[in-house]
Amino acid sequence: MEDVKEVGLTKDVGYQFGKRKTFDLSLEDAWEYMFSNEGLRIWLGTLPGELELQQPFQTREGIVGKLRLMKPFSHIRMTWAKQEWDNTSTLQVRLIKAKFGTTICFHQEKLLDKAQRVEMKTYWDNVMEKIAQTLSKNKN
Repeated sequence: MEDVKEVGLTKDVGYQFGKRKTFDLSLEDAWEYMFSNEGLRIWLGTLPGELELQQPFQTREGIVGKLRLMKPFSHIRMTWAKQEWDNTSTLQVRLIKAKFGTTICFHQEKLLDKAQRVEMKTYWDNVMEKIAQTLSKNKN
């Protein structure tokens, strides 16, 4: 009998989830927005200071992690966990120039199990919806 692959389960990094959406914004404007206080508040949370490379952070909402890599106008990679989690995941945020606009991508791996993957699917679906609402308001 053939093995049925479970959705989101990887061979090496546990469970993963990815979400992407293209917006009518230049790559530069999308990057500026995502790392502005407004953008960060939506996808990461409220930081007490700046998001700095190799420095641990904790948001007011209880997200903890460390920014591991930042390649401006391309992507970042960080450790990411909710305060109550026993594990730490890896989050990558990538911006890709599209034919019309820029695609914002969230990819999270090293999720503990199916339940945590479902939790993060809901989280990133809500984040993307808030980003879309905010960007459409900012255009008007």
